[in-house]
Amino acid sequence: ACSGAGGGAAMKLKLKNVFLAYFLVSIAGLLYALVQLGQPCDCLPPLRAAAEQLRQKDLRISQLQAELRRPPPAPAQPPEPEALPTIYVVTPTYARPLWVQYPQDVTTFNIDDQYLLGDALLVHPVSDSGAHGVQVYLPGQGEVWYDIQSYQKHHGPQTLYLPVTLSSIPVFQRGGTIVPRWMRVRRSSECMKDDPITLFVALSPQGTAQGELFLDDGHTFNYQTRQEFLLRRFSFSGNTLVSSSADPEGHFETPIWIERVVIIGAGKPAAVVLQTKGSPESRLSFQHDPETSVLVLRKPGINVASDWSIHLR
Repeated sequence: ACSGAGGGAAMKLKLKNVFLAYFLVSIAGLLYALVQLGQPCDCLPPLRAAAEQLRQKDLRISQLQAELRRPPPAPAQPPEPEALPTIYVVTPTYARPLWVQYPQDVTTFNIDDQYLLGDALLVHPVSDSGAHGVQVYLPGQGEVWYDIQSYQKHHGPQTLYLPVTLSSIPVFQRGGTIVPRWMRVRRSSECMKDDPITLFVALSPQGTAQGELFLDDGHTFNYQTRQEFLLRRFSFSGNTLVSSSADPEGHFETPIWIERVVIIGAGKPAAVVLQTKGSPESRLSFQHDPETSVLVLRKPGINVASDWSIHLR
């Protein structure tokens, strides 16, 4: 899908809906470096025209790019050779084919119309002309996947048929992962750089989840030369969500705070308590949807760089 992404291939696309569908792929990540909706992009006029049309038709599409605007950093230590194929150890990537994450699942070997963003999100772009639905394969024996729009839970491995439109981007979050997202819609991701985040905690069948957040200034190499970065680890187990530093050598001041925590696959607690170092316990307001098993914790109001824990009681 990325072949000829510099513009030549895009100009040859004759079918309008296919052209726009490939733009959706760029928003999800594959053409991430080429298309910035809030930045000048004069070298790609066809993509600019498509971007403007899609923004007018469905603001949700442009929002998805901004929500997932910060890819995770390359791992400090390469994965174990037996865990992932050598190609990943040599060249860590943000977007990866399914077989990289699931090398034992032979069904993934022939799948080239969907991919993973990190190890948490599975994306199936709509890239066929006149498509009214797509077949989505959810891998992983004993794993669960949640639709990020409806929060509907699906067990893997299985193949789902999903009705779609031109503006659809089927995305699933794997159970056992925590994904930070910027949910305030603005005209560009640059305007959102200091906005608060929402943590989406998708629970595994064992009731656990973990994830990371990397922050730096987004412009310089100070993260490397001056250790000016922030790497936070989030973990959920035993009905407790904990935030801690994943790399104590990094230091970076940021105004970003946590606006909400969305726990997918959780029951309704009697109370939710926030604990921070040097402060007394405080109760958080929450809402629980029994149909989707989604628990929303509103305004913890804590800086993303601080250590804290949230307990469901």
